[in-house]
Amino acid sequence: MGTKLKSILLECQIEKVFICGLTTPHCVSTTTRMSGNLGFDTYLVEDATVSFAIMDYQGFHLFAKWPYLKR
Repeated sequence: MGTKLKSILLECQIEKVFICGLTTPHCVSTTTRMSGNLGFDTYLVEDATVSFAIMDYQGFHLFAKWPYLKR
């Protein structure tokens, strides 16, 4: 969205996209979904992504790491 990445990947004949990064529920999630929507074989590298704890609508902290335990 708003970038030339799709055209660059197609020009380079890239078919598979491996995604890693920071803030999984935001940037990484959006990139992963968009890559799949654009028709690329998309893989999210679980141990190469990270998130921070977020708060749900009731004010409970949701932790990115299982089990959901406070430190």
